[in-house]
Amino acid sequence: MFVSNGPYCDLITLVASTDREKRHKGISLFLVDSHARGVSRGANLPRLGIMGAETGSLTLDDVFVPDNALLGEAGKGFYYLMEALSMTRVALAAACLGLAQAAFDQALGYAKSRTQFGQPIGKFQGVSFKLADMALEIELARVFIQKVAWMADQKEKIAKEAAMAKLFASEMATRVAHRALQIHGGYGFSKEYPLERFYRDARIFEIFQGTSEINRVVIAGQLGL
Repeated sequence: MFVSNGPYCDLITLVASTDREKRHKGISLFLVDSHARGVSRGANLPRLGIMGAETGSLTLDDVFVPDNALLGEAGKGFYYLMEALSMTRVALAAACLGLAQAAFDQALGYAKSRTQFGQPIGKFQGVSFKLADMALEIELARVFIQKVAWMADQKEKIAKEAAMAKLFASEMATRVAHRALQIHGGYGFSKEYPLERFYRDARIFEIFQGTSEINRVVIAGQLGL
């Protein structure tokens, strides 16, 4: 198993099946001491991006978990996770927005300062149309994320909207980072500019806290399909 902050965490939130016959209704959460006998944590795993975070492997070998390690009620773990995921998906959507905005700002500044054939490259439609599309998608994401965050503050149910926000913002961030790097040309591929980092970091947002495919499943389910 993989665990975020695994190399240095002291406590692990463990998701376990306590009644396999009940499927998702038989899932419980436990708080496990990472230093307990039988718990092994691996070193930080090399990754494509998000180098500022650490992810380690986790192995459990005949680990004793006492009754008082149970978080909440037995069998309610799946519902706790779904409630938490809705909030974290909104937060991740906001992170995607920030990454996309940073990539856009960098590309816009470059398009205005880099000249070719006697004029800034932003004057060419091949570049200006990319920037216009990027600005449009960023603003659409910003408005919707603010709406979902407001709904969360009002204690409304946001399972569908949170999945929508995370799905759209994550795929948008990847598109924006891709276009921003393209506008920079060869410089975008070098470490002299931050575009290569934006491009690498953006990719993970379509995977963790629910892949794009899973978020589409959630949205479809919320639509009654």
